[in-house]
Amino acid sequence: MAPLVQPVLAQAELEISQPQGLADGATIAIVGLLIVFVVLIFLSLFIATLPKVLGLLEHVLPESEEHHSIAHEEQDEDAELELLAAIGFVLHTEFQRQVTTGSGGKS
Repeated sequence: MAPLVQPVLAQAELEISQPQGLADGATIAIVGLLIVFVVLIFLSLFIATLPKVLGLLEHVLPESEEHHSIAHEEQDEDAELELLAAIGFVLHTEFQRQVTTGSGGKS
């Protein structure tokens, strides 16, 4: 049985070493580049038409009116700034009162 197996293996080794593998590799590379190019074209067309599609869908799915968490953080920041301004005003008026009465900070 061993003599029958050897010619098959030798034939397989000869097929691998032929230069046709280079042509197959070039074909695979070109097909891969074409696939990537076509996908990039579809992607750019999708991005270009997306504003128009969203404009049409705006009538079906309107934008919600509820506030997002970012808006709540801004309101909290505004309230904090108002509180700091009030504290600063009270400190300023107390300092001015102490300077005019000449008490030097002693009550």
